[in-house]
Amino acid sequence: MEPVRIKMYGLVWRTRRGYLTYSVFEALCLVAFWSFWFLGWPRWKQTLRPLREQPAFGRFYIQLMDAVPWILLAAAAYKLIELWVVLRRFALKEAAARDAATSTPKVSAGSG
Repeated sequence: MEPVRIKMYGLVWRTRRGYLTYSVFEALCLVAFWSFWFLGWPRWKQTLRPLREQPAFGRFYIQLMDAVPWILLAAAAYKLIELWVVLRRFALKEAAARDAATSTPKVSAGSG
């Protein structure tokens, strides 16, 4: 039986294995980005000028970098919800494919 494919975001067809591989890659990138932020940003922030002396973009950048853990937490929550929905879709399609394969009568060659 051929693996079930689901169209993601209306753009790309994925198998369950491909989707899970991509999800693991995304999780590793999320952990790596958080690690780099955790190891670097608190030290780098201490070397910057005070917030009130920064130009507008500098203030925005500092506030954005301070919010990175919350942004990553939101991204992880979104990914977990997406993972749950997509794996349910895979399960439903696989069950439908299994039912279709078992309910189809087999026609033998030369009978009739």
